[in-house]
Amino acid sequence: MDSMGMDEETATRLRRALTQINPQSTYYALTFTATDDGQLEWSMQSGYVGAGSKPYWEMRAPIPVNPGVMRRLWIDIGQTCICVNDNETLILFLRTGGNALVEESIARGRFPQFFEPIECVPSWWGVRSAKDVPAKSFQHAPTKKLRMDVLRRDDYRCRACGRRATDHVDIELHVHHIWPHGKGGLTEDGNLITLCHTCHQGLDPHLELRLFEMVPGGIPGPDVEVEADADAYRRGVKNYRAVAERQVQLLRERRGD
Repeated sequence: MDSMGMDEETATRLRRALTQINPQSTYYALTFTATDDGQLEWSMQSGYVGAGSKPYWEMRAPIPVNPGVMRRLWIDIGQTCICVNDNETLILFLRTGGNALVEESIARGRFPQFFEPIECVPSWWGVRSAKDVPAKSFQHAPTKKLRMDVLRRDDYRCRACGRRATDHVDIELHVHHIWPHGKGGLTEDGNLITLCHTCHQGLDPHLELRLFEMVPGGIPGPDVEVEADADAYRRGVKNYRAVAERQVQLLRERRGD
């Protein structure tokens, strides 16, 4: 018997089922992980379903994925994936977490709350749930502390031309929203950059996405990003399994097993 109480024949059959994609079925991509302090997290591939309550905001909800393409993408970025086609494979997924291609009737039947549209705000990497954004990130002007944090991070120099106010008497440093606040850009360090008044006034168009590449610690190289994402994924799965195991033990204790 293995650690989950299955004989070898059952375990072999289940492993085979976990890789089976039914070409006649519709699938959703669902991920379960947990934080280091044991908070469960979930995510699903989503798509645009309508306009949000403010300009440039949008409503998003889970959308079906191409299962073969999605599985290959996960594998290519160093992550794992299983297929959930019935209650047996669903139970295993709930025990192990990670990425899963979940058949539509199971996804909608077992996780209806995940299909509620969510209002999202734009960011340089895509979108973020509006409810997860701190209220101060919606205000136009950065706080005094945030402004100084950005200037300090950027070494008190213009990230475009490299000049400092201490070296050039004509320099006036501005803290600039890369994704404009008027287009839904958030007031937080990842969307702010130090520019001198000359470079700031010379922006045309005002939205210059290449500035994100100039933010220290901003956009990493592709290899670094994939490696970091894979490490974060494995850590999140490990955390999830620890939480799931604790819940199983509690259930067993209540039943007197």
